[in-house]
Amino acid sequence: MNGTDGKKPLPRFTVHADHPSLADHFPGNPIVPGALVLDALVEACEDRHPELRVLGVSSLKFKSQLKPDITAEIVFSSSPRGLAVKVMTEEGVIAEGILLVESGPENAR
Repeated sequence: MNGTDGKKPLPRFTVHADHPSLADHFPGNPIVPGALVLDALVEACEDRHPELRVLGVSSLKFKSQLKPDITAEIVFSSSPRGLAVKVMTEEGVIAEGILLVESGPENAR
């Protein structure tokens, strides 16, 4: 994880072990639900790129599990199909895919 993409620090997120969704996902061996990772992706995209609005997900493949209390970074890059995203930790890629976005002045905050 390099910490920057040439502009500002990469978005980061951590789901703490006391998060309510972890109690049932999975007891004794908790992993962060994919829905929480997706929420973090959308929030980071809209914070990082206020001119964009996330319409949906073209593809998102989870390559490994994200454990509680592990900080993940989100890397964005352009793609012909949308906005490419990659979620990474020190140990490697957690997920990668394409967000469907639209841009325009009406989306700027």
